[in-house]
Amino acid sequence: MSEVTEASMDGVEELQMISLTDAFLHELVHELDHEEIVGITLRGSYTRGTATRYSDVDLACFWREGLRPPPKCFLYRQGKLISIKMTSVTEIRELLKQPQSVMLVVSGTRRLLLDKDGSVARLLAEIEAFRWEDLQEPVHTHVSLWMMLKAEDVQKVLREFEQENAPGLALVITNLVAVLTLLTALCHRTVITNDSTYYQQVQEAAGLDSGWTRSHRIATGLEAGPTDIAPLRARGIAVLHLYRETLVFARPVMQTEHREIAEQVLRKVQEASERLPFTQEEKRWLENGMGMPA
Repeated sequence: MSEVTEASMDGVEELQMISLTDAFLHELVHELDHEEIVGITLRGSYTRGTATRYSDVDLACFWREGLRPPPKCFLYRQGKLISIKMTSVTEIRELLKQPQSVMLVVSGTRRLLLDKDGSVARLLAEIEAFRWEDLQEPVHTHVSLWMMLKAEDVQKVLREFEQENAPGLALVITNLVAVLTLLTALCHRTVITNDSTYYQQVQEAAGLDSGWTRSHRIATGLEAGPTDIAPLRARGIAVLHLYRETLVFARPVMQTEHREIAEQVLRKVQEASERLPFTQEEKRWLENGMGMPA
């Protein structure tokens, strides 16, 4: 392994680059290889050239078909955390067919470290050739279904406001934000480069000045809401706006019966502004922009 550092003005070394030597990778492959393994790949920050001293070495070990790979495991070698995904060529091919996973499967670059029968190289070629058009119908079905299913979480947000249950509100905000972020990424055919830039990439796809991104940043806690509204309650109202803004993107591909449920729950939100224990400031912000999408 090699590290290039540069002294900062206060005397603390700033990390400029971390890379892995071929000898280090060769030792890892030699350690992990056995008769049930057909290939090993490296991906993540070390293939992107963005690794830091806290980056893990992200490996995938491909097992022979017909075997059940063991769970993911971790090792420390030379001070580096080695993250090892145990998988198979067939498993990754199946993930390429699933809207909720394909964004991560097709992202980034992979370095082939071991390929005993050519199967892993063929898989990487298939990943490289992926086109969103091949998955259009499953994506539309997934978006439509999950926008309907998340109507339940929208009502849970209202319930937690009604009961003034802060822990419950925090939980449902987290769950709802996760799904709405994924659905928006799918609507915009976003390929996620890595976890660290996931939110940023989806916000850029939705538009950095859009209502979706403004709501998302407050709902996730990246930005504060109005100063006269408590932070958690502001996040709760923002996630209601986020559902509405996600529906703007999802509506054109939704099935009629799913869309009707989503629109009905928005009407519930509009009615709730008069029924729930909101302050005048909260009520005004909730009502602002909660009309039905065109």
